[in-house]
Amino acid sequence: MVSEEQLQKIRNKHKSKLDIWRYINSVSPLRKKLSWKIMGIVRIIWEDRGLPRYGQIIESDGSTSEVGVYDYNPENDKYDHRSGINYTNTSYTQHKYLEKKLKELYGYELPYERDSDGGFIEDTVIDTINEFAEHLYNHRFEIFEDGKIKDSLDDIKTKNVGAGNKSQKLIESNHKLIWTDSIGYEDDDILTGGSTQDFKGIDGVIKFTDRNETNQVKSCGGWSITSDGNYKVKVTTSISQYKDIDYISFTHRGDIIVFKIDMDLVERIHSDNVYFIFDSSLLFFTNRLD
Repeated sequence: MVSEEQLQKIRNKHKSKLDIWRYINSVSPLRKKLSWKIMGIVRIIWEDRGLPRYGQIIESDGSTSEVGVYDYNPENDKYDHRSGINYTNTSYTQHKYLEKKLKELYGYELPYERDSDGGFIEDTVIDTINEFAEHLYNHRFEIFEDGKIKDSLDDIKTKNVGAGNKSQKLIESNHKLIWTDSIGYEDDDILTGGSTQDFKGIDGVIKFTDRNETNQVKSCGGWSITSDGNYKVKVTTSISQYKDIDYISFTHRGDIIVFKIDMDLVERIHSDNVYFIFDSSLLFFTNRLD
């Protein structure tokens, strides 16, 4: 495991540069608190309208999507495009964009503050979540109804999903290299959006002759090896939500690293960004030789 002294050095390095939304989305209780508030606001606006704009749709393979808002798809003249506002509850890039728009349009300043060490003061983070949600609610129709802001949220989602799909396809195309005794890999393409499997955090299922195992895939900002041989991965997420999944795979510019999941052997670090330290014993595969 990483020593406490080493963890503290990483925590203190450039801590004041950490973005508030990266921080909130990496801490599970904070992420959940914000997520539920935003989901509630979107539901208030769209729930009573029903299909084709809100609800569940039947996919071409006969499966049923998760409940959500659907936008118009000009390619087939149907409302089957999963709206970007379905992702606003957990998208830190959308949160950052909305903070900027709330300030530009209405002059709102969120109350988060830092302590003398550069970290966020807990009470001000909670106040930030509550005030942010209150502002979104008060301007819910300007933000989440059809219009320029909603279109921008959809553009952000499309960009993020594109990066996610690229990562998933990279893992899928290399699954025999990663899991040498596998006989197949079932990729849950998140571009279609909203499958029950995807909402459980399962991006792929590795098929073996006698069993199936699950995989979560993340695009990340890279990784490095610490002085004691563990792995420091730059990524904004809450790993704890994937505790029941077998593997987590990260990609960066064509590089791949795959870990087995054991929450007792993973540490979250906040410094200039959000990092996770994976104990070296969790390493399952990498195609990069450092």
